[in-house]
Amino acid sequence: MKKSCKYSALVSAFADGELQGKKLEEFRAHLKKCAECRNELQEMKTVTEFLSGYRNEEVPESVYTRILSESGEVKKHLKTITLFHRISKISVAASIVLAFVAGILVSNKTFASNSDTTNIEFADNSFYEYLDLGE
Repeated sequence: MKKSCKYSALVSAFADGELQGKKLEEFRAHLKKCAECRNELQEMKTVTEFLSGYRNEEVPESVYTRILSESGEVKKHLKTITLFHRISKISVAASIVLAFVAGILVSNKTFASNSDTTNIEFADNSFYEYLDLGE
């Protein structure tokens, strides 16, 4: 297994011109002795030179237009999905409110017909007889 050089973290900073002063001098002296760092620096320079030819290529206007038109279609679909999501939330809330109001109305009608609210009746038997289970 190859041992990594402690200066290898500085190769990128050196290549980008970010090292200054004493660190720059130390790294330059180190490069004279370390083949691993020299090779890594050479690989970075090779990649940078290769990629530098692609920086100045112009993108055709039609590509921009196509991207923008497709993003507009995506935005339109997102608006539809968002609207559907809001409508479903409102529907759920309305259902909960409706169930709550219906429960209040049913319970008021049930308890209003009995003058004695301690005796809730199911069919012909009182609630207490229903729970008695024949004892």
